[in-house]
Amino acid sequence: MKYYEILQAWKAAATTPNAWLLYELGRTAFLLGYYDYSKRFFTELETGVGIGHRLRSRSRNPILDDDGNKKEFEGTIVKIFSSSEGEIRCDTLRSLRYSIAFRPIVCKFTPSTGAEVRFHIEFSFRGPIAVNVRKR
Repeated sequence: MKYYEILQAWKAAATTPNAWLLYELGRTAFLLGYYDYSKRFFTELETGVGIGHRLRSRSRNPILDDDGNKKEFEGTIVKIFSSSEGEIRCDTLRSLRYSIAFRPIVCKFTPSTGAEVRFHIEFSFRGPIAVNVRKR
């Protein structure tokens, strides 16, 4: 919580946009359950200083459980736009009001709308991303 407050103070005092700062604010807000704030920070990053950044689409920083392992989430595929874009509703995080992006082409099964899945969550400059998506 203190880390998040320090980041917010830095953003308030900053005179120019900072991609790393917005990424950390978005990621930390998500981890604290401030999902709407997280979305706002990632939207600001994606439409501003993050455009063209070399780390824009690369996911990293997985959410870990108390033992340091990647935390597993469950959800339902709600949309598949193309082989590289889809969305999953995260059933594990009940208060999350938006879907999480995933890449259908990297699944080891043929994803379809309505499929129940398990996955890990990592972050890119575009926001949270479901990775290692597999059938439940």
